[in-house]
Amino acid sequence: MLQDFIVVNMSEGFLLTNKIGGYTLLLEKPFSRYYGLFFFDDSKMFKTIDYFDHKSSIKKTINHLWSVQRIFENGLIESFFMPDGHDALFYELNKDSEFDLILDCKNSYDNRSWGRNYEISQELDCVIIHFSKTNDVREDSNDESEFDFYLAIFSEGFSFNKKNEWQEINYEVDKKRNSQPFSRWVYNAGSLKCKNAVFAFSKDKKKAIKTAKFVLNNKQILVKEKQDNINGLAKNINAKKQIQDSYICAINSLNSLIVNNKGIFAGLPWFFQFWARDEAISCKALMYNNLELAKDILFKNINNIDSSGKIKNNSYGNLYSADAVGWIFLRLESLYDRQKLSKKEIDLIKQKLELCIRKDLIYNEKNETWMDTYYNDNGREGYRIEIQSLNLAMLRFYKKLVGKDFETDFKKKVINKFFKNELLLDGINDNTIRPNIFIAAYAYPELLTEKQWINCFDKVLPALWLQWGGLSSIDNNNLLFVNQHTGEDNKSYHRGDSWFWINNLTALVLYRFDKKKYKKYINKIIEASSYEILFSGATGHHAELSSAKELRSEGCLAQAWSSAMFIELIEEIHR
Repeated sequence: MLQDFIVVNMSEGFLLTNKIGGYTLLLEKPFSRYYGLFFFDDSKMFKTIDYFDHKSSIKKTINHLWSVQRIFENGLIESFFMPDGHDALFYELNKDSEFDLILDCKNSYDNRSWGRNYEISQELDCVIIHFSKTNDVREDSNDESEFDFYLAIFSEGFSFNKKNEWQEINYEVDKKRNSQPFSRWVYNAGSLKCKNAVFAFSKDKKKAIKTAKFVLNNKQILVKEKQDNINGLAKNINAKKQIQDSYICAINSLNSLIVNNKGIFAGLPWFFQFWARDEAISCKALMYNNLELAKDILFKNINNIDSSGKIKNNSYGNLYSADAVGWIFLRLESLYDRQKLSKKEIDLIKQKLELCIRKDLIYNEKNETWMDTYYNDNGREGYRIEIQSLNLAMLRFYKKLVGKDFETDFKKKVINKFFKNELLLDGINDNTIRPNIFIAAYAYPELLTEKQWINCFDKVLPALWLQWGGLSSIDNNNLLFVNQHTGEDNKSYHRGDSWFWINNLTALVLYRFDKKKYKKYINKIIEASSYEILFSGATGHHAELSSAKELRSEGCLAQAWSSAMFIELIEEIHR
C-alpha cells in the first residue's frame, strides 16, 4: 500500500493532474507563465490561478503521489489534491489563514495583454470569478468576444475581500528559456481567508458551483479512489530504495498523463497533445499496467495512418513523423509475440503494414525525425539510421505475419550504405556522432553482429558521454554542440541537450548487449534519472531533458516517454 509513500523535495515544485487534462504545477515562486492551475476543455488548455500568495518561503515539498503538501517557514502547511475526472482542485491549510489569490486567466499559449475581463461575485458560500476574453483592436483586427469561463470557489466558513488589483510578475524560467514575454500583468482578485477550499472550473456557472460543492462534500471518497488507483499500479522490484521509489513515481507520472482514457499527453506543462511518436514509444511501459489502453492507443494511431503509409505528428499540425509508424508496429509486434492480438486485429495490422513497409532506403524530410528542430543544419533531412532500422523491424514483423522476406535485401542495403569503418553512421554520408544508433540497436538488433554493435558503442559513447550520467544529443566536440539548454530558440535542443528517454533507452541497450562491460554506464544513467525524478524539477516526475553541462530538470517537467523508458529499463533489469 502506498498511502504513506512520500518523496520529500527541499526546493523544487510539484505537478498533479486530474486525468482529464487539467493540472496544477507550482514552484515556490511563479517562475513561468505555464505554472499555476490549468483545466483542459475542448482541446484547449485554460489557465486560471497563477499562484497562492502567502508571503512566506517554502521549507519543503512532500509528495504523497495522490496529493502534495508544502511546508512554509512560518509553520503553515498547505495541501493540494486533484480528484480524477473532475475539473477541480481541493486546497487545504493546517489552520485558518489569509492569502492573496493571484489569477491569470487565459488560453495557455495566449500571451495577449488586452481584453481580459474579470467579474467577481459572491453567492452564499461561493465566490464566483467570471473571466471573459475579448479581442482588442490594440492587438486584434476586431473587438469581438472570444471565450469565457467560470472559476467557482467553495469553502465553509471563509471570508473574501476583493482587491481588484493588477501587478506585474517577472518570470525567471521563461527568461532563461528565451520564451517571451518574460513578464506579465496578473490579477490580484483579493484575499481569501479559509482552512480549505475547492476551486472548480467550467464554461457553465452552475456546473462550476456544482463541481466545487461535490468535491468538498465527497473529498474522502475521491481521495480513496485516487489512492486505490495508484496502489493498483505499484509493484515491488528487487532494487535499492531510491530506484524503487523513482520507479513507482515514474509509473504514477506516466499514468497521470493519460487523458480521458484515450491517449497520453506528450508532456506538461506545454505539450498537452497526443503525439503519435511519443505515445507509441510510451506504450511498452503502459502495457505493464494497462494493456488494453496501450492496445487502444496503438490501434487509434494505426487508424490515423493515411493512404501513403505515413502519419502526422499529431492532429493539430501538418508535419509528418518519419519514425512514428515504425514505433507503432514495433509495439504491436511485441503484443503479437506475447499472443495478445486477435485474428481481426492481426488482419488489420497486415493491411496497414502493406501500406507502410518500404523496400528501398527511406528518405525523410527535415524535422520529421524525433530530432525535429532546425538550427544551422538541415534538420536531419536525408537517410537516417533509426528510420531504416524501424523499417527493418516492420519487415521482420511482416515476415512473421505473411511469410514474405523483404527483410534480408533491405538489411544488406542498410549495411552497405551506413556501416563504414566499423561505425554505424547517423545518416548516409554523415558521420556526425549522435545517440540514434542506440535507437537502431533497440529496434533492430539483428542489423549487426554483437561484436560489431559493441565496437560501435565503444566509439560513440566517449564522444557523447556526460559525466553526470547522460548522453549528449551530439558529439561533444562538434562545432554545433551547446553546453547549456537554450530553450525556445532550439540552439541546444538536439545539439547538446541530454534527453532522458534516450539516456534510459541507451542504458537498456547496453544492458542487453553486455551488462558487465557497460555496468558503470548503466548504473550512472539509472542513478541520474532516478535522482532527477525524485529530487529535481517537478517532484515525482521525469523531465524532458537536461543541459549537457550538469544534471538539471529542463524542458517539460513531466515528459511521458522519459518516464516510460525509465519504467521499461527498470522492469528489464530488476524484475
